[in-house]
Amino acid sequence: MAEFNCCHCFKSVSRDTPIVVCDGCSLNIHCRCLKISENEIAFISQSRSPNIKLFCNRCNVTITAISEIKKLVNDIKSSFDERLSKLESLIINNNTSQAINREEIIAESVDRSARACNVIMYNVKPVANKQDVDVVIDPSLVIGSENVFRVGKTVGDKPRLLKLQFKTQQMARLCLKKKSSLLQHPQFAHITISDDKTPGQLKHLNNLRDELKRRLDVGEKDLTIKYVNHVPKIIHIKKLNIYPCSMALLYTNIASLSSKFNDLLLEVTEFRPSIIALTETWLNPSISDDAVHIENYSIYRDDRLSQKGGGVCFYVDKIKISKFFKITQICISVKPYDSLWLKFEGNEQTFVIACIYRPPTGASFNNHENDKNLFNTIQSTINQYPNLIIMGDFNFPCIDWSAKNTTGQTIIEKQFSELLLENNLSQIVTEPTRFRSQQRPSLLDLVILSDVNLVSSLNVSNPVGTSDHAKIEIELQIMIYSEPYARIKTTSIVDYTRIDESLLTYDWNGLDSLNAEEQWKHFKSILQTCITTNSRLFTNRLRKDKPWINQHMLDKIKYKAKLWKKFKRKPTEDNFSAYKRFSNQLKSDLQIARCNYENSILNKPKLFYSHVPPGPDQIPPKLLRTCAASLSGPLAKMMTKSFLQGTLPYEWLQATITPLYKSGDKLDPANYRPVSLTSTCCKIMEKVIVKELLTYMRKNNLIPEHQHGFLPGRSVVTNLLSCTNLWTKMLDTNQPVDIIYLDFSKAFDKVPHNLLLAKLESYGVTGNLLDWIRAFLSNRNYCVKVCGKFSYSKPVLSGVPQGSVLGPILFLLYTPDLLFSLDSYSAYADDIKLFANPLVTDLQDQLNLIFQWSEKWQIPLNIAKCCVLQCGHNNPKYLYHINGTLLSVKTSTKDLGVIVNDKLGWSEQCLASVGRARKMFYLLKHVFPNPSVSFISKVYITYIRPHLEFAIPVWRPYLLKDIDLLERTQHLVTRWTHCLRQVSYEQRLEILKIPDQRARQNRADAIQIFRLTHGLFPGVTRNFLQIQYHDRLRGHSYKLKKEPFKTTVRKNYLTNRAFDIWNGLPDNVVAAVTVSSFKNQYDTLQ
Repeated sequence: MAEFNCCHCFKSVSRDTPIVVCDGCSLNIHCRCLKISENEIAFISQSRSPNIKLFCNRCNVTITAISEIKKLVNDIKSSFDERLSKLESLIINNNTSQAINREEIIAESVDRSARACNVIMYNVKPVANKQDVDVVIDPSLVIGSENVFRVGKTVGDKPRLLKLQFKTQQMARLCLKKKSSLLQHPQFAHITISDDKTPGQLKHLNNLRDELKRRLDVGEKDLTIKYVNHVPKIIHIKKLNIYPCSMALLYTNIASLSSKFNDLLLEVTEFRPSIIALTETWLNPSISDDAVHIENYSIYRDDRLSQKGGGVCFYVDKIKISKFFKITQICISVKPYDSLWLKFEGNEQTFVIACIYRPPTGASFNNHENDKNLFNTIQSTINQYPNLIIMGDFNFPCIDWSAKNTTGQTIIEKQFSELLLENNLSQIVTEPTRFRSQQRPSLLDLVILSDVNLVSSLNVSNPVGTSDHAKIEIELQIMIYSEPYARIKTTSIVDYTRIDESLLTYDWNGLDSLNAEEQWKHFKSILQTCITTNSRLFTNRLRKDKPWINQHMLDKIKYKAKLWKKFKRKPTEDNFSAYKRFSNQLKSDLQIARCNYENSILNKPKLFYSHVPPGPDQIPPKLLRTCAASLSGPLAKMMTKSFLQGTLPYEWLQATITPLYKSGDKLDPANYRPVSLTSTCCKIMEKVIVKELLTYMRKNNLIPEHQHGFLPGRSVVTNLLSCTNLWTKMLDTNQPVDIIYLDFSKAFDKVPHNLLLAKLESYGVTGNLLDWIRAFLSNRNYCVKVCGKFSYSKPVLSGVPQGSVLGPILFLLYTPDLLFSLDSYSAYADDIKLFANPLVTDLQDQLNLIFQWSEKWQIPLNIAKCCVLQCGHNNPKYLYHINGTLLSVKTSTKDLGVIVNDKLGWSEQCLASVGRARKMFYLLKHVFPNPSVSFISKVYITYIRPHLEFAIPVWRPYLLKDIDLLERTQHLVTRWTHCLRQVSYEQRLEILKIPDQRARQNRADAIQIFRLTHGLFPGVTRNFLQIQYHDRLRGHSYKLKKEPFKTTVRKNYLTNRAFDIWNGLPDNVVAAVTVSSFKNQYDTLQ
């Protein structure tokens, strides 16, 4: 570049062109290149001094880089000095007997850094160098022969150390992480893998070992060496919050888990096994896992579905087992027999435990082919898993296991004995396990091992409850560590009245001079101080067992075991009868104790009032509700400041997510729904903003007519009623209907913030409101809470906040342009369905438009979950596709929780509703086996009936079999307790003050028509009803017109089936102002 050229544009510099000179490189720069005026040039010339300089872009970048490098060097130097001082103190503490200078400390630090890429292997026999590489080779570790070599000296018979030198520390750490899996390989059985320690580290470790040996020799117990923050220390095992214990198993044929569940809880309290295996559980899909849940245990089930009886299950201790073993349910089937196979994978050992129930000979599906299938399965499993434990009821009573005598056995029993002998399997139960009065005891329950060393002890003990099968208690030769149970819990009682009184006198004027974040911190500190000074702490001693299982009950089970032992010593009929009498009495006493405890709780309902947990800000919602009068002022100040500044306090942007199980594999995180808990104070402000946003949306017609989600006056019922109204009309006029259900993939989580804000601005949402929404969406974080433990916080990069008040409304504002472009649709938030007569309207064009919108606005469609229903006998059955992928055609699908089929019939929905209701009933029945009459009524209305009545105006059954199915479910609930079973169904309804299903359905229909006729479903009334507006009509002025119909589905639609009921209501009932008053007036007529 020439001397007089501009260093920015490289063009020549003339006298007529204003220039300036860079103080860094002394080169010329055109003023136009810097975009500065002549006045600014004059000001720069006058202002130049040793402290004020002008730099070109290149010099400015260089100077900035140099300053950043200097800052980085200073940070590294300070970090090095800090680490050096820590290392110095550490080495001095470990070597107090001699002085160590700073040079030695630096040398130690350099030596440790150099060895960080190395891994040392001990006891590797000397072989060729290439074979050394083969010993340690692993597909995930990149290492060559030049990086594997021997170090040290040969000591006695021990080989020299094998040193692995990796290129990076990460590779060395990866090798050490794979240490546990490598040790399970046969060639690593006697090999030790460790990091490369310096002489100083080895000396310190040897000193610790000598000290540990000395302390153990003098009588100290439970000591071990553990690394704490990468430093070895002698730690007491109990301080590690773990203690060693053996793995205990409990097996029995329980013959109905539901009826003996309380007895099993008693046994678990006494024996506390790590694993429970049960046969003949007699469970079925209507009995949920929650109905037979044992605290701190995971349940695995295999129910018999073909007929009653059978079934097996496992309970696995989540604290003792799940933390040390990866548990996998192996897909092994011996159907029609019941079986479960669990694989336990640990760091040191892997084994499989199976539980099998083989019905007795003569059962309907017990035949030679099924037995052969069972034997082949055991054969193949033992070949695949060498450590195998099989427990179960095999119903082979003729095998004499103590004498190994096969004389007199059936062919199947002989084959089974030969199977065990051929595979070196051992059956270790040698005494009878089934006892019945007037019958000879028999050995039916077996424990089969591939290695007898797996079991350290086995005891055949008294049965569970009144079962005729003994329970088998087993201890495995596997040591595990378990956390001690936390028996003390600290809680507090807060005096909210005193807090309200103190807050009323507090001067909040100091908030005016603070910003939003400072206001929040000050506000929160005042509340926390008030809570601390007006609360009383107390401790509760927690029980690991159920509250009604007291010491008296435990003493009784010990006496029951004593009677059993007496019978075993002297097996007479009198001793067995004495045991059975006491066993029946204990079962009765246990039920009475539980009933008494439940009644005591019911008499003190405050003991189980619902508790709303605080959000991430830890401010209890009850405090805000109770002290609303005193807190309204400061909250208004904070919200005003937050709105005007367009900022939110940090804690308002945090969310705590609790995973809620949906269905499927409980070990798969995808089967959990994330439920967010956000700040309650922020939700208060969100409600204010949502109210104004909704008003603005209605005023400017931003709410599509057929959007029913998260809007006042609209719901699932309005969505489905409006759709079925059109669908049944079309079928009634012999028109086919195609219904396309669309599914967006995690729509709420994928809304891009920048596009959402751009849409809001285009709608006219600007100024402070837009700034506040932008701040509400930005810099959000969440963490996951499981079992009281929190994960690390993660940033939220997209989506509207779920669990918030404003989030759903923001989503509705993201989609109106899509919905306004569609012809015939219905939507509930992101659930959209298209429908039309395929002979008239081409729905494929609508699908193409939706796909283009989803691509443009970055809300992808989950095409695999999109489907089509094709209704009508004359439907042309067109095929539809999205982006070249054909949509699946179904005969039924779930629409907002209601099953819709291509005939618009409701039998499937009836079965699903009854299934959910009965599942809830069985759960409650097992939790409350002997409730009072008033309790049954409350629980049925609160927990069971909503399953039978969800959206019932949409799918009210009209077939007798479906009507009877719903009524029989209510019939079942009214027979909950023994006292109600003695009277008729009508009398039970009168006692419980519950109407029958038909009366409830009539009432629901009348309520929906009241809402429609009185405009309480905005925007949907005109499509539903034809009202006779005539003054001369008898009765009320909202009478419906009679509508002609041809088909059954239209005949049984809401407005037609409720025609007589609604038109027959008196005027004073129909003239009610609110829905509540209408309900009251209607109920007085019944």
